[in-house]
Amino acid sequence: LDLTLPAKTAYKSPCHMRIVNCYSPTLPRSIQNPAIIEQFYDELTVSVEVPSRYEVFVTGDFNAKLGKRTLSDVENGYSENMGRFGVGRRNENGERLLNFLISNKMFAANTGFRHSSRHITTRTGTIRDLRSRDGTRRYYSQIDYVLCKSRSKVLLQDSRAYAGSKLNAAFYTDHKIVCARLNFSQRSKLYKKKLLCCKEVQYNSVSLQQSS
Repeated sequence: LDLTLPAKTAYKSPCHMRIVNCYSPTLPRSIQNPAIIEQFYDELTVSVEVPSRYEVFVTGDFNAKLGKRTLSDVENGYSENMGRFGVGRRNENGERLLNFLISNKMFAANTGFRHSSRHITTRTGTIRDLRSRDGTRRYYSQIDYVLCKSRSKVLLQDSRAYAGSKLNAAFYTDHKIVCARLNFSQRSKLYKKKLLCCKEVQYNSVSLQQSS
């Protein structure tokens, strides 16, 4: 979906953006048939190819665990692609997602803000547990994300999950809604040119006169 946000004043340019919604194959399907997940990321890469001044936001269920950022991630420069507040350990689909973020210079917005764990995890699943009364136990994971360009982190004000996403009595989802709040008035910071500082050259006029 391509959108244009009109500028508030005549001397400012409008904001062009592309919003992409996606659903990634699950980890078991990706392991069983790697061609499916490769095709998914190939198509997703094409979808985020936009002019340089466009903003891009990708939202969806990636079925991927980026996990908690490690010291090794920081040393490798992955701070540009994921924040400090991931959950759990990175899985195979998480590695694929991270490679996509690195290749396309994007950032997982909802890993960048401190919140309680219920507002960081995005899915509630169940596994067998014979010690519990009903034979199951809940577990929580972070597999849904809002992605933006790494340079656009300056626009982000917050990103988190919201529980209780039941649309009606006939529809239930074990996923939470993930939202991001942005401040587009900060767009000017994206395009500020770096001023080159030139050192002032000082001459010794007395020495120059003597040499002449």
